[in-house]
Amino acid sequence: MQKLMLVFLIIFLSSCADKEEEKELKCSINKDEFCIKDNIKYSLKNRPIRFMQESILFIEGLKNYDNLNIRIYGLNMDMGVLKAQAVKKDKIYEVEFLLNFCFVKDMRYRIELFNGEKSLKKYIDFDMKR
Repeated sequence: MQKLMLVFLIIFLSSCADKEEEKELKCSINKDEFCIKDNIKYSLKNRPIRFMQESILFIEGLKNYDNLNIRIYGLNMDMGVLKAQAVKKDKIYEVEFLLNFCFVKDMRYRIELFNGEKSLKKYIDFDMKR
């Protein structure tokens, strides 16, 4: 009886876990030519993003920020936080970054926008497969 209760407890706890990273993304900058979220357009040069290869992210539709930067972090595994500074060229911000290799087969990342140390509460997620 105790073993059966333990099995039910494990099933219940696993079903209560946050499944956000398992949902299909409506738009992924790794697959789609561009994505628009919160009136901000995101696109990539050298799409798709590959581990250990430089990528350039383009961000359009933002007002002027003195210190725009991004933070990239994993949602389904703690890979640390990658910080990269944005450079404004005309009305488009450009950010160069490089992702470290990950051993997780399906990894979901988030790119969050910051002005200095303050989050703009704007982000976009993307998936990568090993």
